[in-house]
Amino acid sequence: MKLCKYSPADESVCLNIFDSNSPPFFAFQERERFADYLKAASPPFYYFVVREVETIVACGGMNFDARERSAKLRWDMVSKDFHRQGIGTFLVMGRLYLICQRPGVQTVSLGTSQYAYRFYEKMGFSMDAIRKDGLAPGLDEYLMGLELDENMREKMDRFGKEKENAWDAVYLSCANRVRRTALSG
Repeated sequence: MKLCKYSPADESVCLNIFDSNSPPFFAFQERERFADYLKAASPPFYYFVVREVETIVACGGMNFDARERSAKLRWDMVSKDFHRQGIGTFLVMGRLYLICQRPGVQTVSLGTSQYAYRFYEKMGFSMDAIRKDGLAPGLDEYLMGLELDENMREKMDRFGKEKENAWDAVYLSCANRVRRTALSG
């Protein structure tokens, strides 16, 4: 598995991954918002794909809010055919590793549904609020957060060192850009 920076050539595969998860994880009416997000993904918004050999099997993004000293995970998804194989965990951990490269970021948040929130709880996220029908009718939004304390940063550092062969060159250049941004403010 490799975590790679998204390119516009990946759009149709990412939309197919979305479709494979609709429903229950996403509502059909969210597809246009996702497509718009992919078209606009540029710093401080980043989007990534997970490649298994040459096949894209997952995708997910993140963005930073310097004023709030926070980051947010966005549009996480694993192709339905590849669920429960550790790919989602790899996708989340890879982005948390990258987020931890910015020392000023103190928290990570996300919004997910009643169908995926337990996965994020296992990753250390805690529930902040639930918005009934917040994503679409019948699809509640679970707002969750994670504190980037010293223990979490150490865990992410170990993960990054263990998986250093899983980062492609474009991902690494993104990590360096995130570090430079952190150092310059």
